[in-house]
Amino acid sequence: MHAALTGPAIHIFDMHRKQEIVVKDFTSYPSEFPFKDPSCLTRPGYSAAEIEKMHQEDLADEARITAEITAPAVTRSQSAQMASKQPLIQAPLQLPIVDLSPVIEMLPPPAEAPHQTFISSRDRVLDTPMASLLELDLARALLNSGYPIILPPAYAAFPQLKDLAPATGPMVVVGYKVQKLSTTKAALWVRFTSPCEYAGKTVQMYPKSLEPKKGPACGADFSLLRAISASNPQATTLRDLGINSSSSAALTSTLLRHFCSMQKPRDSMTAAFDDNGTRDELDTELHLDFPVLPPQQSAFDGPLNFENMKEKHKQALDAAIDQLQKQATQLACTLHPTAHVPFRLSCKTLDTSYVHRHSSPSLLASIRSVLLAPVLPTQTALPSDDDNGPLQESGPHGYSRSTPDPKHRGVAMNHALSPLWLLAEKAEMDGLIKRQVWKAVKRSSLTPEDHIFATRFHYKIKRKNGAFERCKVRLVVQGQHMKKKDASGSGDFEDSFSSVPHASGLRLMLALATQHNMFTDHVDISQAFVQGDLLPGDGYNGKVYISAPPGYPEDPEICYLLQKPLYGMPSAARAWHKTMSGFLHTQGCTKVGYEESMWMATSNGHQILLAAHIDDFIISCAHRPTLDAFRDALLARFDGTTDGAIQTYLGCEIERDMSIGTTTLSQKHYAEDILRTYGFWGSLPLATMLPPHTRLSKDDCDPTPERAFHLRYRGIVGSLGYLVNMTRPDLAFAYSELSKYVQHPGKSHMAAAEHTLRYLRGTFDKSLRFSRDCPIVDTPWGWVDSDWAGDTDTRRSHAAYIIMMNGGPISWKSRRQDSVALSTSEAEYMAASEVGKEILYLRAILRDVGYAQTAPTNIYEDNLACIAMSTNPVRRKSSRHIDIRVHFCRELYAAGVMKLIPLRTHLMVADALTKSLPGPVLKQHREVMLGHTPFFARLLH
Repeated sequence: MHAALTGPAIHIFDMHRKQEIVVKDFTSYPSEFPFKDPSCLTRPGYSAAEIEKMHQEDLADEARITAEITAPAVTRSQSAQMASKQPLIQAPLQLPIVDLSPVIEMLPPPAEAPHQTFISSRDRVLDTPMASLLELDLARALLNSGYPIILPPAYAAFPQLKDLAPATGPMVVVGYKVQKLSTTKAALWVRFTSPCEYAGKTVQMYPKSLEPKKGPACGADFSLLRAISASNPQATTLRDLGINSSSSAALTSTLLRHFCSMQKPRDSMTAAFDDNGTRDELDTELHLDFPVLPPQQSAFDGPLNFENMKEKHKQALDAAIDQLQKQATQLACTLHPTAHVPFRLSCKTLDTSYVHRHSSPSLLASIRSVLLAPVLPTQTALPSDDDNGPLQESGPHGYSRSTPDPKHRGVAMNHALSPLWLLAEKAEMDGLIKRQVWKAVKRSSLTPEDHIFATRFHYKIKRKNGAFERCKVRLVVQGQHMKKKDASGSGDFEDSFSSVPHASGLRLMLALATQHNMFTDHVDISQAFVQGDLLPGDGYNGKVYISAPPGYPEDPEICYLLQKPLYGMPSAARAWHKTMSGFLHTQGCTKVGYEESMWMATSNGHQILLAAHIDDFIISCAHRPTLDAFRDALLARFDGTTDGAIQTYLGCEIERDMSIGTTTLSQKHYAEDILRTYGFWGSLPLATMLPPHTRLSKDDCDPTPERAFHLRYRGIVGSLGYLVNMTRPDLAFAYSELSKYVQHPGKSHMAAAEHTLRYLRGTFDKSLRFSRDCPIVDTPWGWVDSDWAGDTDTRRSHAAYIIMMNGGPISWKSRRQDSVALSTSEAEYMAASEVGKEILYLRAILRDVGYAQTAPTNIYEDNLACIAMSTNPVRRKSSRHIDIRVHFCRELYAAGVMKLIPLRTHLMVADALTKSLPGPVLKQHREVMLGHTPFFARLLH
C-alpha cells in the first residue's frame, strides 16, 4: 500500500486476513518480497529538503525537454544563411546562463498540431450509445456499476415470473453475474431487490437481445435495455444514467474499506462518514442491499441519483428512507447483537455538496441511520483473493490459510498469533518438565569429550480439514551437529533407523475394516519421543547435554542432562519405536508380514488390527468394547489423546459410512493448498494430466536454471509426490515424468508441471473408495502394463501396476524400468516381476491377520507372449538373455502366488500409469482405479 513515514517498514493489506499489516523484518524472509534488490526496503529515507531539490530538478528537466521538442526546426539552408550574417567581431565565448525555473510562457510557441485527446476504454463505453454497445460490454457495465433497473409492469409476463404472485410495488433488479454465451451475445443474471415478495430471486435476462423464438417467451422483448429506456427515455448512454468511471485507486480504496469493515463491529461503520454524516471519500462502488427507491415510480423523473435530485423529490425520498429503516429494524431482531453483515448502498456518486444545498439535516440523519442499521446479508460472492476463489476463513484473529509457519522465534513473536505461540511454548515446556526429560547439572562437571547441543523451538500451525486447529510448538535439539559413531566408538548415536508402515499397508487395513464393518479409532500420543527410553549408545558414555532454548534464559554455568530422548535427536524415533514395540508385545500383539509397525492381537475372541506411524495410531476392531479396552490400556501407558472415529490421518481426510459399508480417502484440502500456493486455484481445469501422446526430454533441460524457477519446479513436483503416495494413482505417471528433471528443469518441463496443476484443479476433490458390496472379498487383484521404449532419452520402458482389494486401490506404482527391454514382451515380463514382489508383501500381511490367500492372485495382462513366458519356458531364443531375477515371475506362478490373466488393451486400466492418455480414456480408467466404477473384464481369447 505505502511505505511507513518513520523507520524501514511498509504497510501491506493482506487480502486473506482482510486487514492492514505492517512489515518490518525483511531480512529474515526476503524471498517473500518480489523486489529484485531487497535492500531497497531498508535504505534510509530522504529529507524534505532533498525531496524538494529533486522536484526542482525534475521540473527543470521537463522545461528543457519541452523547449527542445517545441523549438522550430532549422534547415541546412537556413543555418548557412544565419552563418553568413554573423558579425566579424565576436564577443568572447561565455557560458550560457540557464534559468531552471519552469517558465513556460518564455519558451517559443509550439508548432500547431491537431489536438488529440486520449479516451480510455471505460469512458468510451460510458459515452457510446447503449444501443450500439456490444451486449457483453453492456452487461459488464451494468454489473460493475450496480445500477438498479426498474422493470416495467409488462415484465410481469416474463416466463420465469409467471408462477409468482403479482408484484405489489415496482420491480427492481441489480446484476450480480455475467454469462458470456457467444462472441456477440451475453446474459446478465439479476437479483430482485424489490418488491419484498420477489427479494432475493434470481433470473437470467438479456441486456439487448430478444428471448429465444423457441423458448417460453416466443421471441418477446424482455431485455434490460428496453426496461432502462422505459424508465429513462432521455438517457441514451450509460453516463446519462449517472454511471461514472472510477479510477483504479478509488476502486481499490473501496475494496480495502469493505474488507476492513468485515472485521469490525457494526457501529464502526461510522468510520466511513464524517461528523456531518457524509461520505469522507466519494466513489461508486459501495452499495446497500435495499435500494433507496420511491414508493411510486411516477414520483421520479428517473432512478435515484443524488446529482440530479430536485427538491420536489425530497418527500418521496424521506418516505423511502423511513420504509427502509423500518425494514432494517425488523431484521435486526433476527440477528445476533454482535453480528456484522456487509451492506451495499444503491445510491450512485453521492455528491455531498449537492446534498447540503438541496436537503435538510434530517435527511442526512436519516441516511446515516439507515446506513448504520443492520441489513440483510448480501447474496453475492465477496471479493476473492486474486483469482484463487473465495477463502473460507476460520480461526483466531490474524490467521488465514496462507499464514506460513514461523521459521524462528523472532518471527513468531512478531506474528499476529504471538499470544498463541507463547501459550504453546509454555504448554510444551510444562509437558517436558512434568515428564522429567532433563535435570540441571553444572558445566564444570562435564569432561572435555562431552558436547552441549543447542535447542530451539519449532513452530507449526495445525490444520484439520483445511481449517485452523491449534498452534503447536516443539522443543528440538540441534541434531544436525550430532555424528554417527564410528568403529572406534566416537560419536553421538549408533543408529537412527525407525520403521513406519507403508501406505499400501494402511490402505489394506482400511479395506479390511470396511469389509468387516470394523470400528476404527485414531490415537495421538502426546510428545511421543520424550516418552521413550534413551538408547544405550546415545551420547558420549550414554550422556547427552543440551542448553536452554531462546526465550528461557538460565544461569550460564548450568546445562541440562537429558534423561529422555528429545525431538531433533537422530535416534529419538528409534528409541520411541523400541519402547512402544516392547509395550505392545506385552499386550499380546504380533507383527504382521514384513511390516515392523503393524500389529495384530486377539482379545476376547475379537481381532484387533493396529498400525502406528510414529505417534499416530490406527486401531480397528469389530467389537467396540474390546477396542475401547485396548485403547484405554495404550493411553494408560503413554500420555495421549483420542478423537474417536478416525477422520484424518497423515494429511488424508477419511470418511466412513458403516451403515452402507463405504470408506473414502481424499486429500482435497492438501490439493487446494497446493493450487493456491502456486497460483492455480483460479485456473481453467484440463482433462489430461499431461498433453496426450507427448514425452518430456532432457534436450529441453536448462543446465543452470534460475534459483526461483528451480525452487518452484521442485516444489510442485514434491507436492505432487505426496498426493501420488497416498490417494491419487491417476497422477503417478505425471509425477514419474516430472521427477526425472528436478535437477535441471527447463521451460517445457515447467509448462508440463503447470499443465498437471490445471488437471489437479479439475480433480482436486477426487477420492479413492472401498466398498463392502464388492463381489471379490478380501482378495487382491490388479493390472500390470508397460510402455515399451517409452523414455525417449534412454529408450527404457515405463512399467506400472495397480492392485485392488474390496473395491478400491491398495497399491500402485509407475516408474521407468532399470534396463532396456528388447521387445514388448520382455518389457511386460519385467513389469510382471515387479508386481509379483508387491503381491508377496500384501499376501504376507493378509496371512498374518487371518485372511490367508489360498488361490493365486489374478493380475490382468494384455500381452500374450508375456503370459506364455510366465507359465512355461517358451520362446527360449527370445528370452534367454533376460536376467535370471526377472524369471522370478515364473517362480511365483509355479508356487501358486500369482497368475497373469489376458485382457484387451483398451480395458487395461494400468495403461493410464504408463503414458498420457486422451481425456475421455483417462477419465474412464480413473473412475475404475479409484473404486468409483466397477470393473468388468473382457478377456483376450
